[in-house]
Amino acid sequence: MDRLTVIDHQLAALAAEKQALLARQAAPFPRQVQVTLQSNKEVMWTLGAEMGLEEEACRMFRYAACEVVLEMEVQRDGTARIVGVDGHPLAWEPQA
Repeated sequence: MDRLTVIDHQLAALAAEKQALLARQAAPFPRQVQVTLQSNKEVMWTLGAEMGLEEEACRMFRYAACEVVLEMEVQRDGTARIVGVDGHPLAWEPQA
């Protein structure tokens, strides 16, 4: 492939990326986003020990929150609320 062809392919890829970005920016609010949280095994072990878990139970518990995926609904002003955890929707009750 000659240099101009490579540049043409790169420009086409950039144009496609730009179109995708513009489409995402034009999407109405609220928008959905996924955020992955990861825990620290040592911290989880300490929490387990503080709760009185035995060694084998602490060994299991340290993986309890090793990776959690939150689904969030984000408003234009930047406020967000969690609407699901690990693919399970949360039920929100209206506040009085």
